[in-house]
Amino acid sequence: AAKPLPQMLMQRVSLKLGELTSSAVSELKSYVRPPAAVGEVMRSAFLLLGKEESDLENWTQIKVMTGKTDLQLELAAVDPSVMAVETFPRWHKARRCARGLNVDFAWKKGSMASALIYEWMQHAFVANALFAKLHRGELCAKHATDEMRAEYSQLVAAQLREEQNDAIVVMQRHARGRMTRGLSKS
Repeated sequence: AAKPLPQMLMQRVSLKLGELTSSAVSELKSYVRPPAAVGEVMRSAFLLLGKEESDLENWTQIKVMTGKTDLQLELAAVDPSVMAVETFPRWHKARRCARGLNVDFAWKKGSMASALIYEWMQHAFVANALFAKLHRGELCAKHATDEMRAEYSQLVAAQLREEQNDAIVVMQRHARGRMTRGLSKS
């Protein structure tokens, strides 16, 4: 029997984290001046974990946070299906921070660890958006699997279009030599 879509989404989300090795995380901690994509992805991930923006203003702060965090364990504890008032700001801040990034930028201009975390976040963002629609009653619970499959396809297509459009913004930032909030500074 086929798994319902919510379970499939959660499985896809957790599979990405399984690829995040300790050596990949060690690479993140070793950067003095990381590629811009690394800093942006890590800032977004920590915002999703509920860390304060003021604690993530530069790479030095992010690097210290990375050293204090079991990323795989903490990210695995994030549940996109939880619709609690206290989690809404986390999702919003993380999405806003990740805006303008895309999977190609994360892989080519980042590191393996940041690219895997980025891909994990994208799956988690889509799952969270679907669960939010289900929670708000925009999708009928009785037919959630079929409706969520259709909605998932639409969200993925919209996300791809947004990534393509946002890539221009990232390229402009990168061309000016300054990713947001001075991440290239130690």
